[in-house]
Amino acid sequence: MLADWLIPFEKKATYNEKFTQIDGESVDTQMMHMVKNLNYITTESWHAVSLDYVGNKIAMAFVLPHENNNFSEFETSFSQDDYENLVRNLNGTNIDLTLPKFKLEWGSKSLMQSLNSLGMKKVFIGDANHFPKLLEQNGEPLTQSLWIDNVYHQCKVIVDEKGTEAAAATSISVSIESAPTDPENPIEFKVDRPAMFFIYQKSTGALLFIGRLTKL
Repeated sequence: MLADWLIPFEKKATYNEKFTQIDGESVDTQMMHMVKNLNYITTESWHAVSLDYVGNKIAMAFVLPHENNNFSEFETSFSQDDYENLVRNLNGTNIDLTLPKFKLEWGSKSLMQSLNSLGMKKVFIGDANHFPKLLEQNGEPLTQSLWIDNVYHQCKVIVDEKGTEAAAATSISVSIESAPTDPENPIEFKVDRPAMFFIYQKSTGALLFIGRLTKL
């Protein structure tokens, strides 16, 4: 996925500031900034901002626990109900947004152990043709063995002033508080500490990508 923000950040508003990583270490990074009317939601334990992409069909939401809340505990407790509340109850609000430019990559991780634990075991055993319809001749399965040797997964997300590049490849009940819009006193939403993020389809809420920003 390669998409531009509906409201891009101005490069001249990007500046260097500290980001506190999950281990407590602070690092210098480039922070993008804007004050705009954006989709926002706040609950008792977290708040979130959603940025639309050009075309207004896909959006990216950043979710922050409130100050002094432990990120690991928040991440563990964030549920499907929380996600559904997020995408269904966003409201246009004047936001003073600070967001780091970042690039995250997960390099070729084997999924064999995870798939085995989910019950997918037989296809990794090289003792037979486990995919007969993939290896046949004249409508009849061949006798050669065909199995999966391994499965690898690789992901990357790049966020900058223009938009987002996100790619993934695999080879083989809280109460909601709606914040009023106040152009004179925008709500500060500053991603200078660990956060979760979601890329989703606006019309259905279908989740396209999920990630965590814990270090830069």
